[in-house]
Amino acid sequence: MDLDELTAGGLVRQGTIVEIEEGLSAEQVAAIVKERFNSKATSKTSDAIVASNPAEKPRGNAKRDDWEAWALHIGILEDDLTGKTQTEIRELVDQWEAKQAEEAEKQKAGGDSNPSGDGKGDGNTPTE
Repeated sequence: MDLDELTAGGLVRQGTIVEIEEGLSAEQVAAIVKERFNSKATSKTSDAIVASNPAEKPRGNAKRDDWEAWALHIGILEDDLTGKTQTEIRELVDQWEAKQAEEAEKQKAGGDSNPSGDGKGDGNTPTE
């Protein structure tokens, strides 16, 4: 399967896919997949990724697999997509994008610079 470097790297970091060396036998690949996922290999995720160009958000009426590929591409976990319809995945993507935009606005506006999140200063200065 051919993926762009950004997409492949994200999916490997998430654990959604595993890098497999070329030339391994089916048994060796199955053993790696079983060890990593403690289950059987599935083509569901790879089919969804191949089904669309995840570099571009799908149109509203696109197939469920296209929306799943986009959701995986932007960072939504596969477990969050399991059993969801195309409409539910679209809604999840919309919610995720709205949350990302809100967080970006907070950072742009200065937001809460306190990493502890307790509302008491910048997190670096002792408070009483």
